[in-house]
Amino acid sequence: MGTYFGTDGIRGVAGELLTPELAVQVGRAAAVVLSQKAGPHPLFVIGRDTRLSGPMLEAGLTAGLTSGGARVESELDEAAAVWAAVDEETRRLDGSGRILVRTSGAEELVRVMAEASTHDDVEGACARIVAVVEEYLV
Repeated sequence: MGTYFGTDGIRGVAGELLTPELAVQVGRAAAVVLSQKAGPHPLFVIGRDTRLSGPMLEAGLTAGLTSGGARVESELDEAAAVWAAVDEETRRLDGSGRILVRTSGAEELVRVMAEASTHDDVEGACARIVAVVEEYLV
């Protein structure tokens, strides 16, 4: 397969280096390696952002994981409403800010961060997204 992993995982342009075929290979390899270390049918939970390439790469990764004997769950099944809220708030900011929502790797919590041109915009965007997170994910 070659060397693809950097300090932040695999990076590249979707459709060029990051293809469904590569995702299948990575998924299958991950399932086989984890099965050897943790036992048969390890569980993988897939989370992704809302970029256009996300569904393509998630489908490839899922295919590879399941063909390697793993079980797969998607965080996005439950989080679709959260991503819709992030998209809505991003449109509301109209290029004057940004929003990041991510789960903590060390604690049972979801982090909501925003940057905008005014404090009121930040507070409003965060409050609206937190309300959706609490409704769907907590």
